[in-house]
Order: sequence, then structure tokens, then C-alpha cells
Amino acid sequence: PQSTGPAPSDQTAPTVASNTAGNDRTATTPPRGYVLTDPHRLVPSSGPHLDVIAEAVTSAVINSYIYTEESLAFHREVFADGVLTRPEYERAVFAAAACMRGFGYDIEGPFQYGPNTGELIAVGVHPDLYMYYWAINAGPRFDDDVEHCQQLWEFTIMTVWVAVNESTEAEKQIWLEAAWGCARERGFPVSDPPTVDEAINASGTGMCEPWNALPER
Repeated sequence: PQSTGPAPSDQTAPTVASNTAGNDRTATTPPRGYVLTDPHRLVPSSGPHLDVIAEAVTSAVINSYIYTEESLAFHREVFADGVLTRPEYERAVFAAAACMRGFGYDIEGPFQYGPNTGELIAVGVHPDLYMYYWAINAGPRFDDDVEHCQQLWEFTIMTVWVAVNESTEAEKQIWLEAAWGCARERGFPVSDPPTVDEAINASGTGMCEPWNALPER
């Protein structure tokens, strides 16, 4: 099976993620001081997420993302009020998964990351922020097809979702401290000073769950 989901650990534009080694299809983000490019009229006139929506839309143009009239109408609806909500993010993920089913893939999910579904270990990030799905019958065209569907429905919205949920430095430190403390209690090796890798290696289902120490937003 091959899976698809976010790569939020580096807090950048999303990557097509699968179990295929060497997949490096990463979106290019606009350079600092970029000029807004919005040929599809997706950027709203105002809203608390206006800046990140404008940057995501410009990134999509730079990377020549494809859209249909239906997917453009969906993006306009989602971005109209200048706020991206959790239900809207989920709709984008479900739409991309439905697109993959249209290509004939047997898709499981979308699922929220969690103990019984999948692991997402990223410093400062609570796993249940993100969703993923996977194909049972992935074939040689899987990477091309998933990129097609995610460009239509998910990539631009995911870019905004990652940006508005970016971890603060304080949240990252809380996560790390919780992981290191738990690692010491469980007898995992922790150096002095401790490292990020040690925190990540100690974290996971049935191990340390430092995301539970994060304050509610």
C-alpha cells in the first residue's frame, strides 16, 4: 500500500508523500517580496488568513498547479471569507481521495492520524491536526495520479492549513521537554544536553506522546 498525507514537520508547502523512496516532489514557495499572482480569482479581499492564502495561491501558480472549473469553484468557496477551518481542510482531503477512487484506486481513509491509524511525529505538532489516506492497489502511475488529484483539490488548501497551524517556538520547546522527560522516565537514552532526534525517537504510539503536553489553541 502507498499512503498520502502532509509533511508538516518542516512547516513548508506540502509534499506528495508516499512509501516510495526518493519521492522529492516539493512545491516551490514564492520568494520574499513576491507579487501576488491570482489568475483564477481565488484570493479573498480580506480575512485573518488572507496573507497565507495569497502566498499559497501564488505558489500554486508558480508550480503550475492544475484545476478544473469544479475545483476552482471549491477553492473560491473555501477561501471566500478569508478563513480556513478544519471542516474545509477535511473536505479538501476527502475530495482528493474521491478523485483517486475515480482513477480506480482502492482507497482507505481519509483517516485522522492517531494510535490506531498512522503515526505523525513532528516537533511541536499534534498529530490529529492532519489527515491521510492510502491506496491498497497502488500501481506504477500512483505518484502521478495522486499529484494530479492533490493539485486539483488539496495542495493549495493544505499549504494554508500547514501555515495557519505552524508551531510556535514555545510549542516546540514544550513538545521537546515533554518528550525528553518521558524518555528519561522510561529509560530511553538521553544525552546532556538532549537532542531533537532523541525526543523524536522516544515518541510514538505506546511510547511517549509529547503532543499531549501542548496547550489548546
